[in-house]
Amino acid sequence: MASVSIRIAQQGSSTQFPSWDEINPGQWEREEWKRSATLWPESWLSYLSPHIKPPRLEIFLLLNETSLDEGYNKQFIQNLIECVRRSIWEAEIRVVLSQDVALKVPEFETRGISQQSPAALFETLLEEDIADVLQWNNRRTLIEAAARSALRMKSAYDHEPGKGWKCFVRTPPALGPDQEAFLRRFLIPSLRELNDENCLIVLQGKGENYIKYLKRALGTKPNREVMVGIIDQVEKPPRDLEVFCQAHGYALVWFHGLVELYYFLLRLNKESLNRSSLAHMGKSVRVITNPTFRFHAPPQLLITHAYVRGRIDDSADAARDVWEIKRELGADKARIEIYPAATCIKLAALLNKLDHVLVWVHIGHGKDTEGLQQAEDGIFKTADDWLSSFASYHSSLALALFSSCRSASVAEHFAKSGAGVAIGYTEEVFKKACKYLTKGVVKAAIDSNGYPDAILKAFWEGRQQIASVDKKALPVAFWGRP
Repeated sequence: MASVSIRIAQQGSSTQFPSWDEINPGQWEREEWKRSATLWPESWLSYLSPHIKPPRLEIFLLLNETSLDEGYNKQFIQNLIECVRRSIWEAEIRVVLSQDVALKVPEFETRGISQQSPAALFETLLEEDIADVLQWNNRRTLIEAAARSALRMKSAYDHEPGKGWKCFVRTPPALGPDQEAFLRRFLIPSLRELNDENCLIVLQGKGENYIKYLKRALGTKPNREVMVGIIDQVEKPPRDLEVFCQAHGYALVWFHGLVELYYFLLRLNKESLNRSSLAHMGKSVRVITNPTFRFHAPPQLLITHAYVRGRIDDSADAARDVWEIKRELGADKARIEIYPAATCIKLAALLNKLDHVLVWVHIGHGKDTEGLQQAEDGIFKTADDWLSSFASYHSSLALALFSSCRSASVAEHFAKSGAGVAIGYTEEVFKKACKYLTKGVVKAAIDSNGYPDAILKAFWEGRQQIASVDKKALPVAFWGRP
């Protein structure tokens, strides 16, 4: 049976987080997942300065490679990733293999669609937007592996889009038949075999002739973009090679094994081809250091939660709601800023950095006369207190949505203060139905760039869904007029 060991860490922290083995992902109410939902909010509380954002968590999924002998179940992997994303807020997910297991196991497609070969497993991980696949066998240094991964994957996005990438591996040592078969879709025997693709040149063996070799090989290379990779290096790449690549404009990437190389090539090609339509419409350029205009970015969505220690179920529900919103929006629709432990003072500091926010969603508890509960001390703050967080904020707010019990008066206050549309609840929030309204309204606001009619239409549709379940737990919307 397939199984995965879950390891959680945080960059720059020595905190020991819980770990466990998972054999049946999909049990959302399992205690380990619910407690995991408190880890990131807890780290926010430990950062006393409101101006410092704690690092995101690193989630490592250590696959049981023995079970690869029978193929991996795609649904198992997808359920596992969904468990992580709906429970652990903002997290980088990396899959870990300790060896070139994918090179040694035969294909399994003929056994039915329920089982995946290891090579097909990589495609599933790419579809699920896993940050990276690591080839690593030291569990105590996984954070080090993640740091290398982050540097490597940055290069996958930092290039001209529109062309596919091939891989040329320098020999000796020669690749074995299993290695060649594994890399076949990307591998070329010579730089002369390039057609209209870019090329990643991978160096193996000892490095005393790296630069001499590259000068000779690249002296006759076609007019294509080139990256240089080093494989099977425990130490950092040689300094003279770094200098050479920097001087000639070649990105230098570092792999610990063929598993990492293979997933990098998958990601590299996906990112290049996903943006290929833009390449045909125009040419991308780098923005100068001090531009005249503010860089045009996707609309910004701010999601806050009032985490209070000991409220495990509240944090798990909030993490799930955030995941629902992100899944509804899809990739690249908006820049999403998540603050899981919001107080009025810390929210003010955060808003100073964010500039223009199109949508603000707040998740927490509310009371009619006292307002909304804030994180850390659990004190309820009035609408005026929360509005004071925006004192230095000099932009519009198309939507303020309070996913909180008895928050209607706060929503009304924000609408009177100029928010385009503000939504709250007069009674208790019906959680299961509430999420449909929240994600529908947020999507309408993002898709329409804050057009009030689109927001209110989505609000009414969501309100009718809630009314079919509980007519008392209904939201109300307010919109301002000059």
